[in-house]
Parts: sequence; C-alpha cells; structure tokens
Amino acid sequence: MKQKLLSFIAALFSLPLFALSVDSSSFFHEPITPSRERYVMYVNIYDWGPAVDFAVVNVGLPVAVSDLHREDFEVGVFGMSAGKKIDIVTGYREVTDVFLCDENGSKLSEEKGQYIALCMSVHPDDSISNPFVSFPASILKKGIKTLRVRNSALSIDIAKIDGVNCPLLSGFSEDCFEKDEYAMHYASWIPEIKDSAQKVPLIVWLHGISEGGEDGLAPLVACRVGELTKKEVQSSFGENGVALLVPQAKTSWLESTTKDVFGNNIWVPVDIEEPVKSLSKKLAGKLTQLFDRISVDSGQFEAEFPEKEPTATVSIYTEVLKDLIVNYIAEHSEIDENRIYIGGFSAGGYMTVNMILRYPELFAAAFPVSEVYPNSKLTKGDIEELSKMPLWFVHSKDDGVAKIEKYDFATVRRLEDIGAQNLHYTLYNCIVDVDGLYFDEDENVWQYSGHDAHIPLFRGEVYEEGLSIFDWLASNRRK
Repeated sequence: MKQKLLSFIAALFSLPLFALSVDSSSFFHEPITPSRERYVMYVNIYDWGPAVDFAVVNVGLPVAVSDLHREDFEVGVFGMSAGKKIDIVTGYREVTDVFLCDENGSKLSEEKGQYIALCMSVHPDDSISNPFVSFPASILKKGIKTLRVRNSALSIDIAKIDGVNCPLLSGFSEDCFEKDEYAMHYASWIPEIKDSAQKVPLIVWLHGISEGGEDGLAPLVACRVGELTKKEVQSSFGENGVALLVPQAKTSWLESTTKDVFGNNIWVPVDIEEPVKSLSKKLAGKLTQLFDRISVDSGQFEAEFPEKEPTATVSIYTEVLKDLIVNYIAEHSEIDENRIYIGGFSAGGYMTVNMILRYPELFAAAFPVSEVYPNSKLTKGDIEELSKMPLWFVHSKDDGVAKIEKYDFATVRRLEDIGAQNLHYTLYNCIVDVDGLYFDEDENVWQYSGHDAHIPLFRGEVYEEGLSIFDWLASNRRK
C-alpha cells in the first residue's frame, strides 16, 4: 500500500525532470583533470535542470588544430539500468564545436595539443543530454550516463571517464546532521567575508519532491540553486553577501506525521477527505467546501476556503530540520541569527510554510515557490500566524501540478482579507524561455511547465514595482 502511494505521488509531482541521487564518488564539484586517454564530463545547470554540454578529452598524443573538425567526431551515450552502466551506446550527441584546450577546458592558441574540448548541443526536450537516469522518488538509484568519443580520422576511441565537473557547485560543502532516528544530509556555502564586523545572513533553500535521498548534491543539480552564489544575488545582501544552507529530506518534506488506517505516514498532497467529498457531491449534490469565485487578471479561479476548521499538517522532518538550522547557526559564528530566510520549491514550498508556522521566531522572512501546502489544511489561527511573517509567494497560473486555487492563491486571498502587511505575490501567466534560445516543434518559444516557477526566481527576474525579491529579503530582520 505504501509503495503504491509513493509511486502515485512521484508520478503526480514529477518535479523537475530529475529524480536520481548523484553518485558523489564520480561527481565532483571541485575541478578535476582528465588523465591519458580519458575524459572529464562537464554538467551545467539550465533552467530545466542538468545537462552535459562540454567535455575535455586527453587524447594522449599531440594533435594539430588543423585536423579538428566537429563533423569527424562521434559522441555516443552509454545508458544506465538499475544504477549500472549499459555497455552499448543508446544515443548520440550533436557536437557543435571542437578546439584545443588546456587541462581545464580553456581554449588554446597553440597549433598542437593533447587536450580536446567538445561542445555539445542541449535542449529542454532533449533527455539524452541529462547525465542522470530518472526514476520515481521511491526507487532512487545512483548512476551517471557516460560518453564514448570516437574520431576514426585521428584514431581516437575513448570511453573511460575520470569524473564530472559541475562549475555551479564550486565552493559548496556536504555534511550530514543526525538527530534521533533521522540523518539529514545537506549542502552549504559560505561567502568570502570581506567585513569581519558584519555578520552574514542565511538563506535556507528546500528542494522539490524529486530530490529527496541521502546525497546533499542532488538538490543542487536539480535546478539552479547555485545561482544564489553569484554576484547578482549576493550584492543584494551587502558587502559580505549571504550564506546558503540546502538540507535534504530522505523521502520528501511532504511525508506527514498523520497516519492512514494502515499505520503509514500520509503524504500531504493526498487528501484522504477528497474521495469522500467527491462521492458526497455525486450522491447528494451538495458542496462540502465553500467556494469564493475570484478573478485574477484575465483568468477565473476558484479559491478554496475551509467551511470548518481543518487539521493542519505537520511534516515528519519538522523538528530535525529546525535542529539542523539551529545547529548550523551555532557552528558558524559569522551567521546573523536575526536574518535567517527560508524558501523552497513545490514540496519545499510546503515545508517552508510548515516551518514558519511551527517556528516563526526563527525566521525573518519566507519565500515559497509553487508551494503545495493545501489551503484547506490551514486553520484560521495558521492564517493569523502567517500574516505576521514577511512573505513573498511565486507561482504561475498555468501550473497543472499545484493548481493555484487550492494552494497559495487562496491562501494569499485569506491573508489579504485579514490585513497582512508585508505580503507579496508574483503570479506569472506562464513560464517561458525568455532568452529565446529554445523552441518547440512549431517554432514557438519554448514554454516550461507552469509548475517550474523556480526558473524566474534563480534567473533574478522576480520583481514587484521595481523591488527584487532578493533586495526585499535582505531588508527583513527578525524583530
């Protein structure tokens, strides 16, 4: 029963298209160099997730730049099955450029060299460029798809990999916090302290449903969390910038303390009352929920308001996550305990709301993205508590996974109705490739899933009347 439930949840919330723990033994966030007749694969994180777009190959003997032609190179991809490499090529990559480089991939002007850089095309709909194999969250396996580089004109046939470089992970460290029966893995990043007289604020970022497990790197490669280390974001928080803490739930933040009739923990989006409500509507034709129809721009949405006082949901990871945050602050004296900000995507958005309800004294502000805390589970007291916290919600109207009328849209309306002051809500019509680099088969600009509102967040595009979400975060301090 529990296995079926987990599989159902994973299928319903396939966010984003990455659901594989990273094998840390071969995935490095510190630069490595390929040895003779081996290669190093580079993973960069795009709006849609991880993709291999670059490789540095050590061919062993000097080759002339005049002999390098991209059409002569064949780059095959070895697949994975149950965490093990399949020794047959399952697809081929398009090589867009090739040049001589140094051991770190930087282009050289010399006429000969033993390191070759291969640039490969990527696309949001091109799964072959994703180095990871996707599985439902309940059966995560470790493993990375690898390459076979061939060039018959140069007698090159190399299929051995020395590792993977991921530049966006540079500077992150990994650790594990243990509390009672829980072991919570996490990644963290501390900026360079330029002014020792000033303490550093901390952003706690909570991953989506697909990145649960026991490897702190997974949440970092699923979406562009590493962009928060860039100057564009760091400058919002003063000379020292802002530190990052990225915890990882073993299963999902959505696993609650509430038990079903079989004694299993219920996952939050599975509302056991809903089948009863649906049956009631069919048999008696009566509504068991009170709906208030609301117009948002050009779209009509039904915001769900509880008719009776609901029972709030509590994640099984609530206490251990709180203890991890408190312990991390205690171990890092440079952290400003009055400027702790918490945000998260989807299931992580649920957990963000969950945490500020249970420990409002710990946080200075919160920013849930595509959050899935059911509005029907928020009590009147919960809404009153949330109204005291500086909040900035981010979502898209076309989210087919977490329909806004059941989640933050209805919640924001309730917060507005009781006069919440420091409240922001960025609601997109849809999420598209704003750079115009990717198109669908009809030559339309690529449109991402409406659930992926983390894309504009990490691109630094969330604004309200000229105020960026990161400038807003930086302006909040715990009272």
